[in-house]
Amino acid sequence: MSSRETTRYTLVGTPFSTFTRTIALTLLYKSLDFTQIKVYPHSEEAKTAHPFGIIPTLIIEESKGVDDGKEGYEDNSVKLCETQAIIRYIDRIKPNPTLHYDEFSLGKGILEEKMWEYVSFVSSYGFPTIEHGLVKPRLKHLESGLASDAITPLLAHNIPQLHTFLSITETVLPGSRSSYPKFMFTDTHPTYADFYLFPILADLRPLPEWISGVLEHEYGQRMNDWMDSMDGLDCVNRTKEGTLSAGVGIS
Repeated sequence: MSSRETTRYTLVGTPFSTFTRTIALTLLYKSLDFTQIKVYPHSEEAKTAHPFGIIPTLIIEESKGVDDGKEGYEDNSVKLCETQAIIRYIDRIKPNPTLHYDEFSLGKGILEEKMWEYVSFVSSYGFPTIEHGLVKPRLKHLESGLASDAITPLLAHNIPQLHTFLSITETVLPGSRSSYPKFMFTDTHPTYADFYLFPILADLRPLPEWISGVLEHEYGQRMNDWMDSMDGLDCVNRTKEGTLSAGVGIS
């Protein structure tokens, strides 16, 4: 009998989680098969997978056995936590198709690290501004029975923060207000910058704050065109179920 090695991946985290969706997008884009366990943060299941009880976690099971699968089969399981750590692992074991970009591909000489700078901006500033300032408060008000029109003025004071986030992060991106690439950094393919930002803005898009917070901003057209480009990706469509963009929590 000949031996064989297989690796199985389990993504721990609800599809409703934006960071979990970032990992799911990455796995699908790189054609890595995985099973997803729909776990909410701070649940007992999440605490088992992550020392701080948050999501996502990627469980990596490297198995060695024989071809008939009946003898000599041993499992070695590793729990990898935190989105950036998971992405670094995926990128190492499956570098292609790439989610990076050539710093000279647009003829601008933009350092590749600018993409990671943008990712950090999204995680540190975009996520709390959009999710904690607009999305989650609206969902909480809806759950309490407040009418949608009555919620809008309660969130209006957070719209300027979103405008500021869009204005500042725009300075990192290639292109201009009138001429810009299909994706955030390239015309040819998405990068990690796209996969970090998209789940957050996809949450906002079904809500009234999408209009006042994004479309009415000076870079609103660019963001709207970019969302259309992302909608054309197979991995985006395959990760939509169970998210706010599919109507979960608002319908």
